[in-house]
Parts: sequence; structure tokens; C-alpha cells
Amino acid sequence: MLSLAIAALFLLAALNAFSQEVLAPVFQDGDFWQFKAVEKSVGGISRSNPFDGIYELLYSQGDFKVFQLTDGKRGPADRSARGPLLALLGQNPAVKDLKFPFSVGQKWEYTFEFTMIGARKPFLQTVEISVTGVEQVATSAGTFSAFRLGKEETSRNGLHPWVGTFYYGPETKSVVKYFFDSTTNGAGTIREIELIKFRATR
Repeated sequence: MLSLAIAALFLLAALNAFSQEVLAPVFQDGDFWQFKAVEKSVGGISRSNPFDGIYELLYSQGDFKVFQLTDGKRGPADRSARGPLLALLGQNPAVKDLKFPFSVGQKWEYTFEFTMIGARKPFLQTVEISVTGVEQVATSAGTFSAFRLGKEETSRNGLHPWVGTFYYGPETKSVVKYFFDSTTNGAGTIREIELIKFRATR
């Protein structure tokens, strides 16, 4: 009987999570997030400023400040890091990986212009995001109940879609884990990001 009761509680919690609507986060002064980013190049493609290392986002006076941490000390982050970091909080207007409010089962699309390394002209990318479930996700910052989102990015011809998976934690007001692979045509980058420390006032 006890095991049945426990199973029923887990089922109820899962159903509640699946029906939950995630609202846009409200940020407060002093909220911060530290992420570890690892970017690997494949097929001879490399960037002069890879998104790689420990980064911190700090919310202060209505804006986000971006730092790169070296030996635990803050320093200026490359300008190219700001966009990907803000996207982890749903605060990058060009990268709509997070579209609040959302719940399990929802999908949305957006487009943006992208310039390949070595290319002269940008081309249009289409991104499809789908919210597929809720999982317990372990990170260096803790274990969180997080929404699992799938990401598929295709170019104009629809060939060789780039794919990714990331997890949004309402408790942290951020993505807690992120994986994206743009090497499906044999060359590109693999990017992994994990939340390692945070303070998000509720």
C-alpha cells in the first residue's frame, strides 16, 4: 500500500509539472548566474573567439553585466559572449529559444540571419523549439526540476539540420544545461553549457 501511495504521489507531481505554465522570470538586483561553456570545433572549422570558459551574468539596475572569470576573478568578456549568455535567460531578442509563457507540448519557430565562418554573406536560418517534458537535471549548481526543450535549426535548403537539447529551470530563472551540435554536415561546433552557481531571488 505504501509503495502504491508513493507511486501515486510521483504520478501526481509529474502531471502537475506537465500542466505547469512557465511565466517570464522577474529579475532582481543581485541575481547572478555562472556558466561553464565548452566549445569544440570539428572538421577544421575554428573561431578566433570561441565561447569557452567560465562566464557570469549579473543583473543590476535593470541591465545585465557580463564577465569572464579567470582564476575566480572577474574580467571583461568578449562581446560575442553576451548574446549566447542572455539567451540562457530568455533575454536575447534575436534568439527566441525561450518564449514565455510556455508549457509541455508547445512549439514555436523563429528565423535569424547567420554568417558562417569564412562566408561573405549571411543566410537565413529557421529554428524550431519544442517543449517535450520535465526532468530532474543534475548540475554543478544543484539538481533542479527542469523543462526539456528540443532545438532544430535548418538553413534555407532544409538540409543537415543542426540539433540541440536544453533544460530550463524555473527555480534558477535560467537554462541549467545546454547542448548544441552544428556538425551534422561534417564540420562545425559542438557547444555544451552548464550552470555552476547562481543566486535568483524569488
